[in-house]
Formats: sequence, structure tokens, C-alpha cells
Amino acid sequence: MPGSMLEKCLAYGKLVHYQVGKLIHDRGDKKPGISLVVSGEVEVGNYDIEGRYYLTAILGVGEVFGEFTVLANLPRTHNAVALNNCQILQINASQTHKLLTDIPQVQTFLLQ
Repeated sequence: MPGSMLEKCLAYGKLVHYQVGKLIHDRGDKKPGISLVVSGEVEVGNYDIEGRYYLTAILGVGEVFGEFTVLANLPRTHNAVALNNCQILQINASQTHKLLTDIPQVQTFLLQ
């Protein structure tokens, strides 16, 4: 997400600070909303049934996760952990809908 768009999003959520290694959310959590990386990096992945961890992605500044919790009404699909000290903009479902209405470019960005 471009910096100018990210700055507009700040008014719609709560900026949360996570220290390295802290859990942002677990797979299966039913907390609808989007998360936007404002600083730092987030490790996203899942565990198999034998407990082995599989890294899916490392997300950096401007990247968004959790959109399926709002757009498809699904629980969280991955575990998300702060890879280093980071700031995450947490936008709940109702504020996400307002954001997508107020700034349609965000919806276009999420759907690309």
C-alpha cells in the first residue's frame, strides 16, 4: 500500500505496538478486521498436525493481512507474529467497511 494511502487509513483504526516474537493473532481467531503493517515486519505461517511450522510470508510496511475476515467472513487463516518490533494498524470490521466506502482506492488495493 502506498504511503499516502496508509496515512489515510490511520484514522480508521488503532495503532498497536508489538515486540519481537509477540503473537498478533492465531489461526482460527474470529476477530474480523484488517491489519496493516506500519513499521517492522510480521511473520505469517501455520503449523501442521505434527507441530512443524511452515512460513508463508514475511510482511513489511504497507502490507495488509486479515482482509478475508471482513470480505468473506472467515476466521483468521494463519498465525501472525511480530518478526521484530513493529506497529500494526488494527481496523475492526465496521471501521473497515467505513474505510472501504470512504476511500474506494483501498478496496481496489485489497482486491488486486
